[in-house]
Amino acid sequence: MKIVYIAGDGRSGSTLLESILTNADNTVGIGEGYRFWKRYYEGDTQCGCSKMITECELWPYVHHELVSKIEGYDASDFWRRIQFLLQFKNARRIPQVLKEEDWQPFAETVKLFYQSIADRSQKEVLIDSSKSIGWLQVLLALDFCEVTVLHLERKLPAVANSWKKKVKLPEYPTKNVYMPVKGNWEITKNWLKIKYFMRRFRHQTSYTFIPYESFIYQPEAWKDPLELWCGSKIDLEKLTIPFNHAIGGNPMRSNTNGALKIRKEAPSLNELSGVEKIYFKFVYSFAKLFL
Repeated sequence: MKIVYIAGDGRSGSTLLESILTNADNTVGIGEGYRFWKRYYEGDTQCGCSKMITECELWPYVHHELVSKIEGYDASDFWRRIQFLLQFKNARRIPQVLKEEDWQPFAETVKLFYQSIADRSQKEVLIDSSKSIGWLQVLLALDFCEVTVLHLERKLPAVANSWKKKVKLPEYPTKNVYMPVKGNWEITKNWLKIKYFMRRFRHQTSYTFIPYESFIYQPEAWKDPLELWCGSKIDLEKLTIPFNHAIGGNPMRSNTNGALKIRKEAPSLNELSGVEKIYFKFVYSFAKLFL
């Protein structure tokens, strides 16, 4: 089993990258894996396979494995621990925290979670687009399988423009739930924190930095690395949206015709005012120099 982990900020193209990777025969896309402990037990969202998450072929099996093999399994307690680990201020502490006796059931649950997905799907490569640095730290600290880290970064002005839009989450079929619309400072702070924290992974041989703009303008140049990460061929001329059993993701998931198009165009930034455009471009230029 191998995990290909897509790290980075929200609204940076992780859903697109995951969908391309899951065009390979031996991969399965699971979306934002850690969200299983919230979405599955709420029970009102769709899986990437288009069935309700509690009725698809994968997630009920995973739930059964966790309940039957983890003594005292408590999904709500597990979710509370995840919230603690995902905070930026706790990122550095994660390797030490996971060694504590009280955290051993948590560690075993994470390992069984991914192994159950591999067993049920019969796929060797799991594509996890969780993006969270904290969750990435968990996977690396537990060291139970090979983890390939893809650091996907989109230019800050484009990310900011996307966070300003009111976007409906596609996985809620019976109600209207929207992604948060963020303010300028929150957008800036999160983007800079992610860029700063991801520096610690640069020395690892399993780490690859992917500029989003380079990827969409010249996807052919990334074909060999894509196939190396997946271990099988990908036809960039005949891409589909398989979405396997993805949890979360942006509205491209709701594309029912199955065709996947890579848009080779610059964002309009039409959600930003003139002052905001200047501000985000300045912060991005500053970050490039010092981070």
